[in-house]
Amino acid sequence: MNDSERLADLFDLARQLGVDTEYWDVTGERHVASVEAVLAVLRSMGHELDGLGTVAAAKDAHDEQRGQRITDPILVGWIGAPLTFELRVPIASPSGPLTVTIGLEGGGEIEVGRVDPKPIRDEHDAGGAFRVFRVELPPL
Repeated sequence: MNDSERLADLFDLARQLGVDTEYWDVTGERHVASVEAVLAVLRSMGHELDGLGTVAAAKDAHDEQRGQRITDPILVGWIGAPLTFELRVPIASPSGPLTVTIGLEGGGEIEVGRVDPKPIRDEHDAGGAFRVFRVELPPL
């Protein structure tokens, strides 16, 4: 793997983690984050990155973790507003209605009941092949 491939992987990993790596200012000029800044941000998020030489291992570790995760670890919802989120399940898994229970930050649970997730896309990565569903819960 050469440095340009490592750079592409670094910026791809940052985007997967929700880190913006570029922006346009009010004059329309594009600004791209430096490699050092992106590495520092990802390290602050707990990823082991000592430089471009460790990007492939960090990306593989992230892909493996992502492959084991069904949804984001934390979802934020507001009382009285619908909650929409994505579920990521192996393609070979059976699909159909789900029973949803929400664990609350302060303890306790809310039984939502059965919902019918809508398939929105398929994804393939180092963790395998996944079908992504959108789940829309009614206001709580």
